[in-house]
Amino acid sequence: DQEGNLTTFSPLLEKPGFITVLLDWLREMKSQGIDPEEYQAFSVKNPSTRDTQLSEFYRRYQEYLHQKGYADPDGRLWVALEALEKDPELFIINGPLYILGHDQFTPVQLAILKSLTDRFDSMTVYLHWSDDQDEDSLALSRLRETRTTLLNNLDLEVITLPSHSKSNANLSHLGDQIFRLSPEIQESTNDLQLIEAPSREIEVSEALKITKMLLQQGISPMNIGILAPKPDTYLPLMRTVGEEYGVPLSCDQPLKAEPLVQELINLLTLLPNYSWRATFQALRSPYNKQPWLTP
Repeated sequence: DQEGNLTTFSPLLEKPGFITVLLDWLREMKSQGIDPEEYQAFSVKNPSTRDTQLSEFYRRYQEYLHQKGYADPDGRLWVALEALEKDPELFIINGPLYILGHDQFTPVQLAILKSLTDRFDSMTVYLHWSDDQDEDSLALSRLRETRTTLLNNLDLEVITLPSHSKSNANLSHLGDQIFRLSPEIQESTNDLQLIEAPSREIEVSEALKITKMLLQQGISPMNIGILAPKPDTYLPLMRTVGEEYGVPLSCDQPLKAEPLVQELINLLTLLPNYSWRATFQALRSPYNKQPWLTP
């Protein structure tokens, strides 16, 4: 900080990662719905040099965004919530609202859910939960807080979905015992295998060999999944080896990574120079074929 406004953090200013930590703090404040004015009022009531400096930093950060017409992801949620609260007729849709894949909601997200409850025919929130788990199970510790928060803030009816039969005894045992402080030991069988590989290429090759064997045994591709710790790293390898083995692959990826979107972005960036590579990519694209575009 060249202006000396963050003197309480002087030993850390030049340390790698300090900016990231500061931005994470900003995101946490905004996700909790704490605006600069509220934090400034807190720093006045509970004076400390650290809070006073952070309050000024927060105020200037938010002021800069307003001046430039920018909004960070959490700020956009603020804008959405404000719009919903101001206009009761906004975003009314005939149909149900389904919320899946969330195990935690910030106060701002929860306020948005409250605003949406009367704008849909129904609202369903899916949450992983097991009535078979012990009340003090570590596996449910985070979910328990989310579940309690939802029930205390929204008018929800709890419906427990029926359990599906677990086909693999070892995986079922692992799922039941993984978070227990004193897990029960079960003798292993050949259902789970450990394969060590010296490179990602061989690792992918072994995974696809097993996949092809399963396909040849008549197992549907929809019932086979391959999990990778870094999808962006493994996906190109998976596609290359998959073509060699004749194994069909389907992978969820960001919208900007879809071929059609990439071709659209290429078209939009042709102007003004029309670079040779980008132009020929556009002409050769199967998405841009036109009857008037002859060889």
